[in-house]
Amino acid sequence: MIVRRNSGVTLRPGVTLLEVLVSMAILLVAFGALSELVNFGARNAQDSTFESDGTRLALSTLAEVEAGVVPLDGAASGAFDLEPEWNWSMEPTQTDVPNVYLVTVTVSRTPGQFNLKLSQMVFDPRQMGNSSEIVKPTATTGAAAP
Repeated sequence: MIVRRNSGVTLRPGVTLLEVLVSMAILLVAFGALSELVNFGARNAQDSTFESDGTRLALSTLAEVEAGVVPLDGAASGAFDLEPEWNWSMEPTQTDVPNVYLVTVTVSRTPGQFNLKLSQMVFDPRQMGNSSEIVKPTATTGAAAP
């Protein structure tokens, strides 16, 4: 017969203090990584918004140049009425082709958070004329009536 002596120590299932500290350290590292991912996503979302807004505003300024609202006489700049935190500048460069300019529009968000440049070849709208300048023909063409 085998006799076992009770040493007076009772075993309880559970976690030790070391296990608790290790699991808390892992949790804190995971929270730190998650917060960096959230910040990274927020920065990328803001950059994407600035990129799309800047492109939209640059294209609208180029459309004004094409329509003749902004003259091609020299460099021009200004602010957008509906979005005062954005500024624009336009610089035309004469090309080898007569009446064709390389127009570079730069839009920037103040205070220097974002800059975007957009270039396009533009025909001088002053050379296009308008419908009021059309000369109507005076002579009639066609067969005479019998």
